[in-house]
Amino acid sequence: MTPEFSEFTYGFALTNELLSWIPISAVPIFPSLIEEGRDGGGYDVNLDAPGIPIYLQFKRADCMIRSTARECSHPHANLSPPFYRFKITEARRSPQHQMLLSLDNGENIVQYVAPRFHTHAEINAAWRRGGIASQSIFVAPSQIGTLDDNPHYVAYDSTQAYVFSEPKSVQFLAAAELIAEISNRLDKSKQPLEKALPIRRRELRSAIEEGARADSYEAIGFTQRALAARRVPVASYDPEIPLDQRTAKTLSGPKAILREMADDALKFLSSQLVVVQSNSG
Repeated sequence: MTPEFSEFTYGFALTNELLSWIPISAVPIFPSLIEEGRDGGGYDVNLDAPGIPIYLQFKRADCMIRSTARECSHPHANLSPPFYRFKITEARRSPQHQMLLSLDNGENIVQYVAPRFHTHAEINAAWRRGGIASQSIFVAPSQIGTLDDNPHYVAYDSTQAYVFSEPKSVQFLAAAELIAEISNRLDKSKQPLEKALPIRRRELRSAIEEGARADSYEAIGFTQRALAARRVPVASYDPEIPLDQRTAKTLSGPKAILREMADDALKFLSSQLVVVQSNSG
């Protein structure tokens, strides 16, 4: 069964829930907020304290309810209905997965995020009780690995996940496990965010450049469209539709780096950048 809500709706709900996660402070970096927010720059980011960037690519998931689904009969998978699956963008169409894989280097936290619900009623119920994150799975691109040009997807239930076409078991994190991993990294992190940002930006640029070297004409076209879409504050962009572009406010230092990283994450990776810090920081 196809999902009834959009990736934007799901991503908005989960991002808002991030703001209440304890014991971390999670600040979504929306490019326009640094210009249109409060005098301090629009973000509650403490540049003097350690911080870790998280890149989240939100995925809608189909709910598989029939035992005739091919995952059910595969000898190397152990799924039975109902379970869920989300598609990974094909390499021939977009180098996004390779970009995310390159960025998933141990310094950044990079995750595909997908829900274990698919109806309007379910997402509304999860929203009301603060259960969007707890009913989601977080899958690192490094768990999936390098993929060929064929279609691939992740199929999962509450306890297990596999990447197909040929199934390979992948480890995923629940929300509580992700919080624990983030907290552990923050405890070990000593470098102030202001000093780390140029390094994190270079890593993001390097991942994008690696993906841009894709041989596929479709993937090259995707990268060219993403370049054309920079500085346009929308989640998707069709070059055939003219859009009014805002005049970017001149920024410098860490604010400029944050805005650039958020823009590039959105345009090239279809991902939301979130900066996480310790509440005590």
